[in-house]
Amino acid sequence: MKKYDERDLEGLIEAHLIANGYKKSKGYDKEFCVDREIFFDFLQATQGDEIAELDKRVEGKWQERLLQKLSSEINERGLSAVLKSGLSIRGVKITLLYRKSDDSKNEALIERYKSNVLTVARQVHFSPKSNRWIW
Repeated sequence: MKKYDERDLEGLIEAHLIANGYKKSKGYDKEFCVDREIFFDFLQATQGDEIAELDKRVEGKWQERLLQKLSSEINERGLSAVLKSGLSIRGVKITLLYRKSDDSKNEALIERYKSNVLTVARQVHFSPKSNRWIW
């Protein structure tokens, strides 16, 4: 009988999540605790006009400004509050998640909800200065 270890369990969990709609993380950023590529792709796909306006207002540095604002808001208000309310940067409102609508006939709201992206990353390291993780 095969002996299973932690890696096997991680693999099972990851495979299950991916099979149920999660995306595999492409490049987790330890400093900002986000997968930059997937996050920025989500924002461009769902809020292209807002991102273009933000890019103008911050002179082409929208990604770094957004991550800095996201980090400071999460530290100040907490992750749940920031996800629910989104961000405002230089007068540009950025939505971070779309809630499920009670209105099953409103196709626009249904499509927005479906555009949410969840990712899974194995062995996330908690510090940008080391490769340590919490057991």
